[in-house]
Amino acid sequence: MSILILGVNEMDADRMGMHYLRPAEVAAELRVSQTTVYELLRTREIPAIRVRGQWRIPSDRFRRWLEDPSRPLPRREAEVLRLPRTSMQ
Repeated sequence: MSILILGVNEMDADRMGMHYLRPAEVAAELRVSQTTVYELLRTREIPAIRVRGQWRIPSDRFRRWLEDPSRPLPRREAEVLRLPRTSMQ
């Protein structure tokens, strides 16, 4: 698929170090559903842009977002971490 961003085609973008991920690619990397990724995009928890109505995630910003220890946890991840532990009997 060729993506035009500000007049830069995909081959030129690769040479310039500009790489964009699709929501499906982010979902596969995070091992979550695409619905979860779209929720994260809608709430602006993942850095992204829209190109003609379709989400594109700059790969370099996505990597920094993943590695940032100060980033707030996504709502669902925070909810999972707050679940009380149950003892196995």
